[in-house]
Amino acid sequence: MAKYEESTTGRRLAFREILAGHKGWVTSIAADPRKDSKTFVTCSRDKSVVVWSATETGGWFKKKSLTQNKGIVEEVAIAPDCSFIAIASWDKTVTLWSPDTNETKTLEGHTQDVTTVSVSADSSTIASGSRDGTIRVWNKDGSCVRVLDEAAKCHGGWVSSVRFAEIAFASSRKTLLISGGWDNVVKIWNIFAEAPLEFDHFGHMLQINTVAVSPDNSLCASADKSGKILLWDLVNGKYLFTAECEEPVNAGVFSPIQHWFCAASASAITVWDIETKSIVEKICTQAVAEELVKSECKAIAWSADGTTLFGGYTNGAVCVWEVVGDSHGRG
Repeated sequence: MAKYEESTTGRRLAFREILAGHKGWVTSIAADPRKDSKTFVTCSRDKSVVVWSATETGGWFKKKSLTQNKGIVEEVAIAPDCSFIAIASWDKTVTLWSPDTNETKTLEGHTQDVTTVSVSADSSTIASGSRDGTIRVWNKDGSCVRVLDEAAKCHGGWVSSVRFAEIAFASSRKTLLISGGWDNVVKIWNIFAEAPLEFDHFGHMLQINTVAVSPDNSLCASADKSGKILLWDLVNGKYLFTAECEEPVNAGVFSPIQHWFCAASASAITVWDIETKSIVEKICTQAVAEELVKSECKAIAWSADGTTLFGGYTNGAVCVWEVVGDSHGRG
């Protein structure tokens, strides 16, 4: 059973089970965005993508899988309308897969490994980042509509993470793209503007591994190889505060219902309360299960209703935790 520290919010994470479905590192996890859904997706260095679904007794089973990529699968993103899953692969492509019909569409154009992918809120636009130093913007019919490259002041090196955000202003809404790279910079893009780069965020001293956007699209978190996590206000672009992890952060995610930010690293999953700026949970990998002692957490995701946390490990395991205890949630 996983050990945990009592949360100041009255909630804690209780370990439920380990799922065996991959034969290599679990590199990314994405949960179905519908709050009543009991489905999530994982991908792995074994070149497969797996769709998991809940059983009637509360467990999980492998519902469907896709193994057609020629390269390692680095990241998956589920379209908000659930019409497709976007898959970033080391074969230099993005694949759009519809599990319902099993149809796939391949997006080609990157010249090196595709490391990250994200889908816009209306499911019409896909963004991908690559080790070729570019971000490509696609529509869902597979056409590349924009390339953010050196001329557009893109990252001076690998693009490690991209995420869409929908920002509401007094009289309008704006679709932004947040990117992090191995040049230690977070960039905010208005991909539909003539001059797409809105501004740069500085503050990281080492390569950025991941960026995350809060469920209400008001906050962005970026995390790097030193373990530094920076939080930013997306509405006004201001830096808010820094959280420190003791080791490189591999992945990060905001809780859908609590004021929590969760970071996955080699030895633990750490949960911060972003209001109090304090650690409220720390789940040590070696305390979860004996078979994880030599494994590292590389991927993390919340279910859309915020009741379940998923973690992916380098031994191919997927761990499941359930939130228990009293809560006042997000107002």
